[in-house]
Amino acid sequence: NVAVLALAICDATGQANFEVETTGLMGQLTESGSVTVSTATLDSLIENGRVEPPDVIKMDIEGAELLALRGASFIFEWYRPVLFLATHGCTVERECRELLASWGYQIEEIGETRYDRKELLAKHRS
Repeated sequence: NVAVLALAICDATGQANFEVETTGLMGQLTESGSVTVSTATLDSLIENGRVEPPDVIKMDIEGAELLALRGASFIFEWYRPVLFLATHGCTVERECRELLASWGYQIEEIGETRYDRKELLAKHRS
Protein backbone atom coordinates (compact mmCIF):
# COMPACT_ATOMS: atom_id res chain seq x y z
CA ASN A 1 0.00 0.00 0.00
CA VAL A 2 2.88 2.36 -0.79
CA ALA A 3 3.18 4.54 -3.87
CA VAL A 4 6.35 6.44 -4.75
CA LEU A 5 5.62 9.78 -6.39
CA ALA A 6 8.47 11.66 -8.04
CA LEU A 7 7.81 15.08 -6.55
CA ALA A 8 8.61 17.34 -3.64
CA ILE A 9 5.90 18.14 -1.11
CA CYS A 10 5.53 21.81 -0.21
CA ASP A 11 2.89 24.58 -0.17
CA ALA A 12 2.43 24.92 -3.96
CA THR A 13 1.87 22.72 -6.97
CA GLY A 14 4.25 23.33 -9.86
CA GLN A 15 8.03 23.31 -9.99
CA ALA A 16 10.84 24.40 -7.68
CA ASN A 17 14.62 24.33 -7.42
CA PHE A 18 16.17 21.52 -5.41
CA GLU A 19 19.74 21.22 -4.13
CA VAL A 20 21.17 17.75 -3.60
CA GLU A 21 23.54 17.38 -0.64
CA THR A 22 27.11 16.38 -1.57
CA THR A 23 26.70 12.72 -0.54
CA GLY A 24 23.49 12.44 -2.54
CA LEU A 25 21.62 11.13 0.50
CA MET A 26 19.73 14.33 1.28
CA GLY A 27 18.58 17.51 -0.39
CA GLN A 28 16.26 20.44 0.01
CA LEU A 29 14.21 22.99 -1.87
CA THR A 30 16.24 26.17 -2.33
CA GLU A 31 16.06 29.35 -4.38
CA SER A 32 19.23 28.44 -6.28
CA GLY A 33 19.00 24.64 -6.41
CA SER A 34 20.76 22.91 -9.29
CA VAL A 35 17.83 20.60 -10.14
CA THR A 36 14.25 21.49 -11.05
CA VAL A 37 11.65 19.21 -9.47
CA SER A 38 7.88 18.90 -9.64
CA THR A 39 6.06 19.94 -6.48
CA ALA A 40 2.65 19.23 -5.00
CA THR A 41 0.73 19.91 -1.84
CA LEU A 42 -0.56 17.03 0.25
CA ASP A 43 -4.04 18.53 -0.15
CA SER A 44 -3.75 18.42 -3.96
CA LEU A 45 -2.80 14.74 -3.88
CA ILE A 46 -6.00 13.99 -1.93
CA GLU A 47 -8.15 16.28 -4.08
CA ASN A 48 -6.88 14.66 -7.29
CA GLY A 49 -7.38 11.14 -5.93
CA ARG A 50 -3.70 10.26 -6.21
CA VAL A 51 -3.59 9.15 -2.57
CA GLU A 52 -6.17 8.23 0.05
CA PRO A 53 -6.71 10.49 3.08
CA PRO A 54 -4.13 9.47 5.71
CA ASP A 55 -4.66 8.39 9.30
CA VAL A 56 -0.95 8.93 10.04
CA ILE A 57 1.70 11.14 8.43
CA LYS A 58 5.44 10.78 9.01
CA MET A 59 7.24 13.92 7.84
CA ASP A 60 11.02 14.38 7.72
CA ILE A 61 11.82 16.73 4.86
CA GLU A 62 14.96 18.66 5.70
CA GLY A 63 13.61 22.07 6.67
CA ALA A 64 10.51 22.29 4.42
CA GLU A 65 8.19 20.98 7.15
CA LEU A 66 6.27 24.26 7.50
CA LEU A 67 5.76 24.50 3.75
CA ALA A 68 4.41 20.95 3.63
CA LEU A 69 2.08 21.57 6.57
CA ARG A 70 0.73 24.75 4.97
CA GLY A 71 -0.08 22.68 1.90
CA ALA A 72 -2.01 20.17 4.01
CA SER A 73 -4.45 22.37 5.93
CA PHE A 74 -7.50 20.59 4.46
CA ILE A 75 -6.14 17.18 5.47
CA PHE A 76 -5.46 18.29 9.03
CA GLU A 77 -8.81 20.08 9.35
CA TRP A 78 -10.98 17.25 7.98
CA TYR A 79 -9.09 14.01 8.58
CA ARG A 80 -7.03 14.92 11.68
CA PRO A 81 -4.18 12.47 11.09
CA VAL A 82 -1.59 11.72 13.73
CA LEU A 83 1.68 13.40 12.75
CA PHE A 84 5.24 12.23 13.40
CA LEU A 85 7.33 15.30 12.57
CA ALA A 86 11.10 15.76 12.43
CA THR A 87 11.92 19.47 12.41
CA HIS A 88 15.15 20.94 11.11
CA GLY A 89 15.86 24.34 12.64
CA CYS A 90 14.57 26.22 15.67
CA THR A 91 12.50 28.69 13.66
CA VAL A 92 10.83 25.94 11.62
CA GLU A 93 10.07 24.01 14.81
CA ARG A 94 8.45 27.02 16.47
CA GLU A 95 6.39 27.87 13.38
CA CYS A 96 5.25 24.25 12.96
CA ARG A 97 4.23 24.08 16.62
CA GLU A 98 2.24 27.32 16.28
CA LEU A 99 0.46 26.15 13.12
CA LEU A 100 -0.40 22.73 14.56
CA ALA A 101 -1.66 24.30 17.81
CA SER A 102 -3.91 26.63 15.77
CA TRP A 103 -5.42 23.49 14.19
CA GLY A 104 -6.16 22.01 17.62
CA TYR A 105 -3.18 19.67 17.84
CA GLN A 106 -1.37 18.72 21.03
CA ILE A 107 2.38 18.27 20.56
CA GLU A 108 4.93 16.28 22.52
CA GLU A 109 8.62 15.71 21.97
CA ILE A 110 9.69 12.15 21.24
CA GLY A 111 13.08 10.68 20.43
CA GLU A 112 16.36 12.45 20.87
CA THR A 113 16.99 16.16 20.38
CA ARG A 114 20.11 16.67 18.27
CA TYR A 115 21.53 20.12 17.54
CA ASP A 116 18.58 22.04 16.06
CA ARG A 117 16.60 18.92 15.15
CA LYS A 118 13.63 17.63 17.14
CA GLU A 119 11.16 14.82 16.70
CA LEU A 120 7.55 15.61 17.58
CA LEU A 121 4.31 13.69 17.87
CA ALA A 122 1.16 15.70 17.17
CA LYS A 123 -2.37 14.45 17.84
CA HIS A 124 -5.64 16.32 17.50
CA ARG A 125 -7.24 17.14 20.85
CA SER A 126 -10.68 15.84 19.81
